[in-house]
Amino acid sequence: MNDLELREKFNTDYKWLFRGVLAVNMQQTADERLQETVKFHNNRGFTPADAKFLCSIAKQILKGYGLSEKQLYVTRKKMHKYAGQCLRLAKAGIKVENVGKLEDAIHWTISKNNIAIGVKLGPSPSEVIAEARRQDNAIANYFSRNFDADGRVKDFS
Repeated sequence: MNDLELREKFNTDYKWLFRGVLAVNMQQTADERLQETVKFHNNRGFTPADAKFLCSIAKQILKGYGLSEKQLYVTRKKMHKYAGQCLRLAKAGIKVENVGKLEDAIHWTISKNNIAIGVKLGPSPSEVIAEARRQDNAIANYFSRNFDADGRVKDFS
């Protein structure tokens, strides 16, 4: 893969775009990520002009929040200049798998922006877990209200 192919992937595939943001964000020092700035000019991570915006985008992705259409547009434009850095990181064996809530962020972005992807979109992983917990709690509440500790129906007279 070359720079042009990766830039095209950034334009068409959220997973590539989001992983690219997270990969470059990992090259920032912890202090730089926290303050959303650049302290060291070492040709790694974001440029001073992009640090505040792209660090905040990385935080959103890690929390499982997707991007609005405007954020997607700006992120894609800014990430084009980091294609070479992303390729170097990939060649060095640095991978960004499902860090934080990457899949939730992708799901959120697709569903909130009403983006047609040709398949029916199901609930995100965290939504499935939340629904299962809700149902478990409802069942437990039902049994505790209606049955005693020995499993007999409570006497409500």
